[in-house]
Amino acid sequence: MHNTNTLLTYLHGRPLLVGLFTVVLTVTLGMSIAFTTGMTTPTQVFAQFFPPCCVPPPPPPPPPPPPPPPVPPVIVSVPTCDIDLSASTLPDGGGDVTVSWSTVEATHLILQSSDEKGHYETLTAGWEKAHEHGSLDVSITSSTEFTMTVNGMGGESTCKAKVTVKPPVVEAPTCTLAADPTSVATGGAATLSWTTTNAKSFKIDQKIGKVDTVDAGTVSVSPTETTTYTGKAKGPGGTVECTASVTVVTPPPEAPTCTLSASPDTVVSVEQIDFNNDGHVGAADSFALLKIVTGSISCPVGKVCDVNGDGSVNASDALLLGKYAAGPYTPGQTKLSWTTTNGDTFEIDQGIGSVTPVPGGSTTASPTKTTTYTGTVTGKGAVAHCSAKVTVPTTTPPPADAPTCTLIAAPPSTIDTSQIDFTNDGTLDAADAKALLAIATGGYACPTGKVCDLNGDGKILASDADLLLLYAESLPNSGTHVLEWTTTNATSFVVDHDVHTHLTTAIGTAGVSPTVTTTYTGTATNSRGAIATCQVTITVGGGGGSSPACTLTASPTSVSSGGTSTLSWTTTHASAFSLDHSIGSVGTVEVPSGSTTTPAITSDTTFTGTVTGNGTTASCTAVVTIPPTGCTSNCGGGGGGGGGGGNHTPHVLLSSTPHTGEVAGAYIYLSQIPYTGLDLGPTGTVLYWIALIGWSLALAYLVLFNLMPFAGRSMRTFGERVSVALNARDLEPMSSKTSEVPEPISHTEESVEEEPEMPRGYSAYDGFKSFARNEVLSIEDIVKGLARSHSAAPAPMTEPVYEHVEPIEQEAPPQARDAETAPSAAIDTRGFTSALVQGDREAVFAGLRQHVRGGGKPEHLVSAATCLLDDVYRARIDGTECDPEIARLTARFATPHLEKLIASLTTAIDSSYSTGVTGAKLALTRALSILGV
Repeated sequence: MHNTNTLLTYLHGRPLLVGLFTVVLTVTLGMSIAFTTGMTTPTQVFAQFFPPCCVPPPPPPPPPPPPPPPVPPVIVSVPTCDIDLSASTLPDGGGDVTVSWSTVEATHLILQSSDEKGHYETLTAGWEKAHEHGSLDVSITSSTEFTMTVNGMGGESTCKAKVTVKPPVVEAPTCTLAADPTSVATGGAATLSWTTTNAKSFKIDQKIGKVDTVDAGTVSVSPTETTTYTGKAKGPGGTVECTASVTVVTPPPEAPTCTLSASPDTVVSVEQIDFNNDGHVGAADSFALLKIVTGSISCPVGKVCDVNGDGSVNASDALLLGKYAAGPYTPGQTKLSWTTTNGDTFEIDQGIGSVTPVPGGSTTASPTKTTTYTGTVTGKGAVAHCSAKVTVPTTTPPPADAPTCTLIAAPPSTIDTSQIDFTNDGTLDAADAKALLAIATGGYACPTGKVCDLNGDGKILASDADLLLLYAESLPNSGTHVLEWTTTNATSFVVDHDVHTHLTTAIGTAGVSPTVTTTYTGTATNSRGAIATCQVTITVGGGGGSSPACTLTASPTSVSSGGTSTLSWTTTHASAFSLDHSIGSVGTVEVPSGSTTTPAITSDTTFTGTVTGNGTTASCTAVVTIPPTGCTSNCGGGGGGGGGGGNHTPHVLLSSTPHTGEVAGAYIYLSQIPYTGLDLGPTGTVLYWIALIGWSLALAYLVLFNLMPFAGRSMRTFGERVSVALNARDLEPMSSKTSEVPEPISHTEESVEEEPEMPRGYSAYDGFKSFARNEVLSIEDIVKGLARSHSAAPAPMTEPVYEHVEPIEQEAPPQARDAETAPSAAIDTRGFTSALVQGDREAVFAGLRQHVRGGGKPEHLVSAATCLLDDVYRARIDGTECDPEIARLTARFATPHLEKLIASLTTAIDSSYSTGVTGAKLALTRALSILGV
């Protein structure tokens, strides 16, 4: 208690100290609360007392403008142009050409030219205002391409046209080359002479080379053998050649010589190599001989298999037979060819006699047995001989053993047509047979998915290619088979089922188309009555051994209780098809496809079809459901968002699996499943929750980053807005003496650098009171006064201002220091905007500083520039008027790029910074970065 009284006594005796402490404590607590709650910042408080030089504080933010009415979309067409030239070609040296053009939807254009030497030239005065039609006369000396670029509200496009200047006409060179004499003896000499025109050089081969006199000249040569000399003349018009020959004559040999050859050196008749007995030799006979070569069959009676007569039957015999079939050789004939030297006559024995021409020629011979032909040449008193042997093979003797036969089918019943289509072109032809023959004889592997052993003998031989060729040429239809047989020691061969009877039956074929599985039997008989049989079975049905398959569908898939549905099916490789639920078999006629009506359906039913084929079975199912007539459980839960319940029929999707037998508890009724109201399935539920979470995040974003910042800014500026409202007053109407508005003062470079004139209403004696209105001094007056420079020298031709003098209020009426009422201090907005569009960073920020020093607001300068650019943007979109200079400078920008530039500048119009120039600088920095500066 004593301490308290002592403290009170101490404070009572020092009221000034108590008052000062109370004021400091109150200010400290107030500033702490303001800084903590964010109502103000230290930077803003500091700016109120120590504002930056020459930068006035920003005015209170104006109320937001009403939203503009919606602008209907405008369809803007892309501008186009077309260039027409008065001439597309000009003679050598060039000339004048008229370039005419037309444009559509274009506002500006530029015309440029480029010649073949890489010279570029702009023919217009830069970008010009576009008209629908225009023309220009141009003189050119070389081939030139004209390019026009047009732009408009729809974008930019180009068009081109070219004038070709013909090159100078250059005549082609000519030359002649002659030899004298043209024939010399061994060791003799000849003279080569030449003439040329339009040539710069001339050279001769055979190691002579270039000559000194190009137009004409001679040179001596001594060839050791007959030689052709070639001269080559080259000039501006190209290159040309000329030739001359010198023949060297050598003495003939004293003794004559001759050669004689036979082709072929083995001769066979048509009957001996006609293996299929059709009266001519063809590819089928070559295939038959290949079978004999590979050992599939023996050489038939009366035929010659050793065609080349080398003592063995091999592939060379088949190749020689192919030459007989193709035509180079004629059965029963051979061609004898000879050559002679130093001969006067030439004759061949075996009844042929003398032949001509003696130096060389040919003649035909038809020997009936193996014969050696001898030729005799006579000349210069001497004789020489030459010979050639021609072999005539003998036929196979009649058999003495019992007959044999083989019978095969192609393709076998287990082979699909696609399995023997080796070229994969959808058809069977000789190309497939050729491919299979290459596999059989060339060592190639059988392709995957193909069948190369057509006759099923376990080997891939030429006989398989023969079967494929016969099948392709004679019986191309699917479902048709080729029966092929071979016999030995037989005089006749008969196949049952009315197929064929052959009297000469070494090799034979026949086509059959069985509708059911059939076994064909062939019977071979020899001259003594002995017989032999052979068989082959062709299986019909089962799709070539593939497993059966089926599909079953129901229409409709949902019926009312007691209703029926139509079941439709398709099958493959099936011999029988049946349905359950008392429907049964559908018969063999309708196995591939068909339909039937179900019995009355009273509950959800799964119909199963069973298909049988090739010893295996398969099944297919179709489900018919009965929809519920009302809600069964959990009805009305939620009502679908406003219905308060309701009777919603659920959507049910049923799927079936192959029926594998009855399992206890394997089925569940829909009435046993509670209805939860909203059943979107796994995917739908995930999408629903993703959408809900996204909507919640968007709402939180709007609240945190829009509503709350807006409320904070409103609270922080509440005091400032109250101060503005309390200090606002109506301006008194100006008297008639001050109603005249001074004419704007034009600004030069010198006036821009001068310090702004001190306002005439200011007095050093009264301080800021001279700015007051009706003797009320506002905070804005104090801040503006502090922002002025008081160190400027008095303006020339004015009376100096003295201290402690009474202000002359009637001569210097108060003036509002605002950018709108001080046009002499503002810079040229068009020049500022031009510098911004051209990316001149130094000029842009210098203009901003000049505007601020002149008393203008930076927001107003950026707003004016933004409006000029917006006029250009509206001109592109709506076709309104705009500044033509700004439109020209911004023509290189696409419309979206221009819109982005304008958007970056609008951030400075309503800046949240305490100093307006800060927002203006940031906006200009963003704009310059968009322009790439």
